[in-house]
Amino acid sequence: MSPHYRRVLTPLLVAGLAGCGGAASRSAPLPQGVVEAEQERQRELALADLEHHQRRLDSIAYPLLARSTALCPGAVGYRLGMRVATVHDYEEPWRNAAAGALRLGDTLAVLGLVRDGPAGEAGLRPGDRLLQVSGRDLPAGARAPAAFGEALAAARKAGGNRVSIRYARNGDTGEAAVVLAPGCDYGTHVLIGGELNAYADGRDIFVTSTMMRFTDDDELRVVVAHELAHNARGHIGNRQQSAMLRVPAPAGVTIGGYRTSNEARSAAPSFPVESEREADYLALYALALAGVALDPAPRFWRHVAQADPEGIGIAATHPTPAERFVRMEQTIAEIERKRAAGLPLTPEPLPVAAAAPTNTATPAPRHPAPASRSRPQSPASDSAARGAPPAARVRSASQLQLDQGLRETLRDVTRLRIAEAYEEVEPGLLVVALSPDAFSQSSAEYNLKRLYLAYDRATLWPEDVTLELWHRGRAIGRYTRDGLLLEPQPPADAPAE
Repeated sequence: MSPHYRRVLTPLLVAGLAGCGGAASRSAPLPQGVVEAEQERQRELALADLEHHQRRLDSIAYPLLARSTALCPGAVGYRLGMRVATVHDYEEPWRNAAAGALRLGDTLAVLGLVRDGPAGEAGLRPGDRLLQVSGRDLPAGARAPAAFGEALAAARKAGGNRVSIRYARNGDTGEAAVVLAPGCDYGTHVLIGGELNAYADGRDIFVTSTMMRFTDDDELRVVVAHELAHNARGHIGNRQQSAMLRVPAPAGVTIGGYRTSNEARSAAPSFPVESEREADYLALYALALAGVALDPAPRFWRHVAQADPEGIGIAATHPTPAERFVRMEQTIAEIERKRAAGLPLTPEPLPVAAAAPTNTATPAPRHPAPASRSRPQSPASDSAARGAPPAARVRSASQLQLDQGLRETLRDVTRLRIAEAYEEVEPGLLVVALSPDAFSQSSAEYNLKRLYLAYDRATLWPEDVTLELWHRGRAIGRYTRDGLLLEPQPPADAPAE
């Protein structure tokens, strides 16, 4: 925020504080350390909740990944069916909570096991401290997960898919002979917080804790199978391959850690509608290959429609829930015909272009666009020079609202009286007319950042997008990947344009 607006904001803040004085009662002092102790306890509860969700996700995903190798022939790996961690896999201030809630320390430990996975069947249990892999000692400390991955790779190279893991448990030591199982080599991770969503980045599958709470086990299988299909079909382009993890896992090893949805939201891909249809189609084959019920798949989209009624008739980067329901029922009928005829469950070649959605109604724009005006040339304004593809088109206000995240953010900035109108004047350039009192709102800069990120996610081209900010009839700056950039303010008596 510019010094000019800080000067405006400071008297308002002081006046507000002065108005709160007088009759306010004084809170009793708290004993030293009780707030900090409660913070630690809440972090422990949060990590325990995360671990509960993560174990559920891993156990749901494991059979899908193990039995869908025909769908991901270029990404088959050998899986242990367990996650490992040390306390160093958690950033401060979460390490104390990881030590308390998850009993982690410097020695690599088994954090979680999947149901019916190789490690669990070999006798390993959560909490076991890992000492050796096929006779190779494992170090303690932050490098332990990487050393574990290297030891696994060396054991596989020497002796195939069998490894011997020596462990310590309750003061005793033991040895487990683990037979690694092939499967699609995608990690599965719970993201704390976030919207009702899941993501794929070509290497891993991410599900928000909001989605984990929303779905039962049958519905969660549908979500995982859909993201598995995105990865297997290579739908993720170079722009979407942003790293979402704080700690990269060594090959073949899934490690613990605390992850939020912020990284995923900022890097979440917006797939073309045809890619979403293909992922829905292949997801049903993944479920069929895993031998689980298919009927919950279309019903999941009725559940989604109940949770987001505004999205029932909106189609942009995703088909409508109604279209997805109908298409899934058609695919289930196709699979059942193959089962009845004793045919292999092999997906059919998909057409180059599927039929258009049956309902693409869009909501009426809630706010008028800014009137056309002479604008200073900006770095994002020469689309012809940058080689805009023919598919890039300026979107109307109602088309911008087709993206749920952008729609919700636009609603917030107008409801909070930060912006009063907006218009996409060219692909990647959104003009935002700020309200007269925009910068008297303490959350103005934060919500402009939210709007920039939402617009960036909703814009497939160009890669660099810009919010151009107008205030009282003149351009005052822009929001780019470098943050909020405001121009110097004119004297108070200068005429407005």
